[in-house]
Amino acid sequence: MKTIHLIGIAAGMALCACGSSNSSNRTTGGSKGDFSDVATANVAEAITNPQKLKASQLGSKIAFVPLETTDSSLINDTYQITVTDSKVIVSNFRSETGVLVFDRNTGKFLNHIGQFGNGPEDFNNPYHCTDINGGRIFLRPANGNGLLIFTPDGNLLGKALEGINTFTYPNMVVNDSTIWAGGPKENNDDRGKIYRQFAMGGAVIDSVFAFKGQKLASPFPDSFSGYTDYKRYTQVLGDNMQQLVQVTNNGKTHINFQPQIYRAGNEVHLRETLCDTIYTITSRGCGYSLIFDMGSHAFPVQEINKRKPSSSDLFMTDMAENGKKVVFGISEGWPMNDDHSEYIGIYDRATGTTALGNADNGIADDISGFMPFIPSYVSTDGAFVGLISPEAVIKWLENNPGVKHPDWAGKLVADDNPVMVIISE
Repeated sequence: MKTIHLIGIAAGMALCACGSSNSSNRTTGGSKGDFSDVATANVAEAITNPQKLKASQLGSKIAFVPLETTDSSLINDTYQITVTDSKVIVSNFRSETGVLVFDRNTGKFLNHIGQFGNGPEDFNNPYHCTDINGGRIFLRPANGNGLLIFTPDGNLLGKALEGINTFTYPNMVVNDSTIWAGGPKENNDDRGKIYRQFAMGGAVIDSVFAFKGQKLASPFPDSFSGYTDYKRYTQVLGDNMQQLVQVTNNGKTHINFQPQIYRAGNEVHLRETLCDTIYTITSRGCGYSLIFDMGSHAFPVQEINKRKPSSSDLFMTDMAENGKKVVFGISEGWPMNDDHSEYIGIYDRATGTTALGNADNGIADDISGFMPFIPSYVSTDGAFVGLISPEAVIKWLENNPGVKHPDWAGKLVADDNPVMVIISE
């Protein structure tokens, strides 16, 4: 199991039947009982017949691209990555190297974006988001006033949402002329949360209230006292931005729910930690996009922090989707327990088929014949993207002597940057 332990004190965050409201608080209800027209991934059935997953189930082309390693382009253990049609943008957390840009096709390091500091045009937490084509990169300034807008080559274009404290909106999706942002909860025990659609200048165009009126059975505490153990689980697909945090304080365990909005094709979607449903957010409200059918092994998200899961309960840990296909992680048993099992799933929206394979095997490269991989992200042009550590490449070559491999693979050392894998149609 991929976990690390941290000791400390933290504040909590929130976690859809959905209702919607515009900026005048008009409320409409969403359908809560009829799921006949909702796309469904049949996890309960697929897990009874695990398969060998193949790259060709996701696309017809594959590229392995080692990201250049220099003194000024080292990627940390904790990072955020966005892949556009021509660039790779990496935010290094807990590092003054900040935001790095690489060439998508060659992996060559190109430049930094912005600078680390405390000035009005500096940043000290390089979380970023891009517009739909990746032509503009948005960063929170150190003072939290709006967003700084940069080009991929590092030129500052101006600001968006000026006058708005963007630290209160930890998760954003940028479109051509609007920004969707998820703000804080009104009360700690609320499941509900308001998602606002802003114009670039900061005016609120619309808002959606997801899970309105719903409460958490056992909310994440605002603070802790005494000895506190943080256990962080890096989910099946390995996306740093979808981590699960379990906190044990004075003998009681809590899970920090992390709702996340993200772009899927031309839509904005919403997912919650360990929830088996994906939602679509539009100016009309919040609706169902995809249900992961766990059968009799479903564990309702409302029961987390309330009762102990069994070893056969199924949890959707993390996912990546491009509007046509969905790659997702499944834990059989509680993810934090040593005896749980992990699977990778692929759901095809066009055919409605679901396939699951053992996560230890990854996804086989049946296109070029090189090593297996795990997709963690989706690029702005819809390609699935994974990152492989240099240690994993070195180990695979040692275990597969004589297998044909790219020239760069035999030259990797353990301290190099990761290798990017891109699967496209």
